[in-house]
Amino acid sequence: MLYEDGDINPKKLNISYRFVTGENVGYNEMAATYKEYLIQKYKIENTAQNFSGISLEFNCAVKSKKSIFGIPMKVNTKLSTVKGIEKFCKTLYKNGIEGMNVTLSSWSREQLSGKIDNSLNPVRCFGERNEIEKLAKFLKSTDSTLALSLEMQFFHSSGKGYNKWSHSAKAQSNAPIYIYDYYKSIFKKNKDIVRLRLIKPTKLSVISNNVLKSSDDYDDEIIFNLAESSSKLYSDFDSKKTSNIEETRLNIENTFKTLSSRKLSFNFPADYAIKYANNAEDIPLTSSQNSIFDYDVPFVQLVLSGLVEYSSEPINLLSDRRKAVLDSIAYGANLKYSLITENAYSVVGTEKDFLYYAQADNLYDEITDYYDVFSNISSAIEKSIMISHSKEGNISKSLYSDGKIITVNYLTGEVIVSNEDKEIYKTQI
Repeated sequence: MLYEDGDINPKKLNISYRFVTGENVGYNEMAATYKEYLIQKYKIENTAQNFSGISLEFNCAVKSKKSIFGIPMKVNTKLSTVKGIEKFCKTLYKNGIEGMNVTLSSWSREQLSGKIDNSLNPVRCFGERNEIEKLAKFLKSTDSTLALSLEMQFFHSSGKGYNKWSHSAKAQSNAPIYIYDYYKSIFKKNKDIVRLRLIKPTKLSVISNNVLKSSDDYDDEIIFNLAESSSKLYSDFDSKKTSNIEETRLNIENTFKTLSSRKLSFNFPADYAIKYANNAEDIPLTSSQNSIFDYDVPFVQLVLSGLVEYSSEPINLLSDRRKAVLDSIAYGANLKYSLITENAYSVVGTEKDFLYYAQADNLYDEITDYYDVFSNISSAIEKSIMISHSKEGNISKSLYSDGKIITVNYLTGEVIVSNEDKEIYKTQI
């Protein structure tokens, strides 16, 4: 592997170890040690977070194939509308749901055309800026947030001052680095989805400044969702200017600093991004299920609990939704749904065809029912921090800093919140 051009400076490479001693040391102690390290290194405050919130990601538009005057073309097709999202959120609010983290994804013209997000213009079929402003003001009045998802690293088309040839990160051969989508079942390239390029790390500061300038037209309470940008680290072997992974990380962190005048949310953030995060989403509930693992443990959730509010993966996109809900309760994670407001047929034949069970109206009853459960559990544990977890057979137990215990029976679906063997709340999933 080529790390950098020239001799490697050994002072730049180091591995840190922290040792946990004592009898019966396990993942709880390791998670506590890692949390302590993050608190000390990044000056993060360890305080109790909300457990009754809910994250709603609305997929706004997609490119679909249509025939226009007999000529096959790809056009922008709405999956959601701003008015549809506002109507759905207002209905939820009327039924007692507050504290919503609403994210708009695939919403901008640049994202739909494969360009770098720069001007924050909504795609026309989705809605207008003033409609987004109106939605943001309503959500603010309900103690909820609206996040605009940004894409500042991946692109496949030139435009907005960025050329797909000269501004792409380069491989060792000096050819552009391509990112492909793969079928999970057969591990082959999905050629129906356009391959993406990575932007040169040195361009990220310019992009973030342009985004911040463009955001002046939006309400100050609108936050940015930076997706998985913190974990997308790569090298650029451009013959004129080489950037290694650490330099890329510094460039990415500088974008967080630039954009942190607004609140930020991340999908599965890397450790260095946590101090910038208003909330963390898409935290996995299960491992890769490779044979090297005996069983899944909530290591990441134990670390995040108290550092930042976090949610599960979209449970409506998982194969076993009931187990996902029980996992979320056991791991102290808010629920997340990935939704569309338009007819489900709008995703057929597009790269968003996995949203076949994402129509908001069809999931309304489920969302409200589960929210009631999570709200009651949150009231019972009174915003404390999860400090340990254990599982024996089908029984999971999560201990919180105020002494409360959440017991989840995966076989029966029974959930109990107790304090010193005194039952406080009980329900069935």
